Amino acid sequence: MQKRRPRLYNREEAFIPAKMTIPGKLEISIKINTLPDSQTIDNGWKSFTIDCGERRMISVTVRPKVWKKLEEAHVQFPQWVASIGGQMGAATKQGFVLEQPNIQVFEKKAKGASAPEQSNGQPSQNPKSVPPDPFARPAKPASEKRDLTS
Repeated sequence: MQKRRPRLYNREEAFIPAKMTIPGKLEISIKINTLPDSQTIDNGWKSFTIDCGERRMISVTVRPKVWKKLEEAHVQFPQWVASIGGQMGAATKQGFVLEQPNIQVFEKKAKGASAPEQSNGQPSQNPKSVPPDPFARPAKPASEKRDLTS
């Protein structure tokens, strides 16, 4: 007997009964690494748009304090990345508005500068210390070891 495969539906055709749904929260996370061009609007708030590909233009409006985080990262760090999170808001012609945006800025470190050097230009010989094995048995002192040769 052959098993039947379930029928797949398009999004427009899908019908899900209300009692089968559960509540959820959709949050968006966008990463940028350059300072966006912004426009100042009421009370010093800054508004800018992020292009996330085809038909995905995201409009973001942030407080002056939050915008200052981006400006400081641009000045302080040679390379940085900012994670902009929020909720999907109203749809626009080319994308949507990001509601309740929050921004976290991180310094991006270069991958090549991992080995510390000594003053003579040679890499240090200290490898990373290995933590002790928590499941290893403690070694017995030599006085407690039995002589198995006799």
